Amino acid sequence: MSVRVALIWGAAAACLSVLSACGAPPQDGEGDVEEAAAKPPAHHVVVTAEQRKRLGVRVTALAAATYEEQVQGFGVAVRFDELAQAAAEVETAQAAARQSASALTRAKRLNDAHYASGEVLDAAQKQAATDEAQLALAQRKESVTFGRDAPWRTSAERQAVLAKLARGEMSLVRVTFPSDSVGAALPATVDVQRLSAEAGRPLVRADEVWAAPADATMPGRSYFVLIKGGAVAEGERLLAFAATGGTLAGVIVPSTALVMSEGQTWCYVDEGKGSFERRAVETKRPAGDGYFVSAGFKPGETVVTHSQSLLLAYEINPEGGEEDED
Repeated sequence: MSVRVALIWGAAAACLSVLSACGAPPQDGEGDVEEAAAKPPAHHVVVTAEQRKRLGVRVTALAAATYEEQVQGFGVAVRFDELAQAAAEVETAQAAARQSASALTRAKRLNDAHYASGEVLDAAQKQAATDEAQLALAQRKESVTFGRDAPWRTSAERQAVLAKLARGEMSLVRVTFPSDSVGAALPATVDVQRLSAEAGRPLVRADEVWAAPADATMPGRSYFVLIKGGAVAEGERLLAFAATGGTLAGVIVPSTALVMSEGQTWCYVDEGKGSFERRAVETKRPAGDGYFVSAGFKPGETVVTHSQSLLLAYEINPEGGEEDED
């Protein structure tokens, strides 16, 4: 065979090899790559306009919001009889001190006029000193119990607070936070909430905050707060939240947008053209009727607030979703 004939046969064999490869079935993995490219990415679901209508999908836009950083602690509503007992001891000691001081003044005047003996004056002085010491002791006990910076400075102010507490117009709550979480200064604000309150329920903000003695049963920094109204019962255990001064920018994801899956809270973001992305939502910052999130969402994005559970079912099992719709 000549060299020219050999070259012709070689070219023909190469052409046959190429044609055979074009018609051959795909190798292992090639079909999977093409199929993966056709599927939406993880945590996405794509529906047609007709499917969206059948599912009843409704959306709402996310509004910009700010959140005041807080630290969580625990509180207990002080029983009224504890405060009343301490106040009664102070009032009684004050009355006795006033009476003995008046008696001492009279004894001095009578002694100067030679109408009373020195023994009478000595007895009056002793009684006045004793009653003054009892008053100081009662006041110290009250300070130890309810703090040195309590908002009542006079007997009249104390009685006014007691009257409001007795009528249920005000509650006294002792709150405790971790020592390294609130700093040495008084918290800017303190809010309280029942342990059984639903997530996102508005908190009750304290009207007065002052330092309290350390709680021997719970380590941390303690404060007393006064809150208006009969929001809590005496002796009730509460959650407490203290503002730490920092603020965050973000959005509030409404509770109606949430859906649970794989032990996580999610919502669906409408990306347009029938595409919905499922994003994780942190629920550690309740705010009104939703939750504040500082990352992962932008103001103006729209989230699904109706039929998100159907979108989840369709995402997990598209074939089942199609059958359900038929």
